[in-house]
Amino acid sequence: MNKIVRKVCLNPTVTLMEVEAPFVAKKAEPGQFIILRVDENGERIPLTIADYDREKGTITIIAVAAVVLGCILWIKGSYNGMVTAEEGVSAAWSQVENVYQRRADLIPNLVATVKGYAAHESSTLEGVVEARSKATQVTVSSEDLSPEALAKFNAAQDDLSNALGRLLMLTENYPDLKASQNFSELQAQLEGTENRITTERMKFNETAKGYNTLIRTFPNNILASVFNFEKKGYFEAQVGTETAPKVEF
Repeated sequence: MNKIVRKVCLNPTVTLMEVEAPFVAKKAEPGQFIILRVDENGERIPLTIADYDREKGTITIIAVAAVVLGCILWIKGSYNGMVTAEEGVSAAWSQVENVYQRRADLIPNLVATVKGYAAHESSTLEGVVEARSKATQVTVSSEDLSPEALAKFNAAQDDLSNALGRLLMLTENYPDLKASQNFSELQAQLEGTENRITTERMKFNETAKGYNTLIRTFPNNILASVFNFEKKGYFEAQVGTETAPKVEF
């Protein structure tokens, strides 16, 4: 059986030996101490030096493990939060693509209707068809919503909007065209689509802003850099286009 180990104090003036909780040092004889462990009931249990060192090491390991576990849980929570935010941006982008595709689908019928009443406006009609073709060719993956990619997409869509604007201005010169039932239906559909485009663009910008703020704030920016969470772009309104264009025929 191990004997109780007493540490000899070389300095007789020292009255206490320095040990860490939950251990205490008890003065046994002049210049000597006994190491005691205080249990959950407040009982003081004598320890050998080997027991003291072993229990102290165990406490250190538990403390380090707790810190490591805390770090792992924080990393997991932060990573999952950024993934969720990024998925939200992708979902918002899908809605933007849907409404732009809806507008592109309406244009052939619009051009065909106008052509039936104003065939000689060929340059304007061709301009719309060409702008639509270019706009539909510029696609952006939800995995590459960088500011540069979004700016290119936005520019192509703005060119199409401008071409549509020039076409719609011609309708004022054709009363029969404005009176057409088919044209009236296209009016309602196109106007509704333009309003939805504005709404979905705003929602996308808000979602992207929340995501960008999340990945750029400390300490999330460290994890974002490690796991390659990139900043998303925004839709930038042109001067004079802060509101949805009003479609009139």
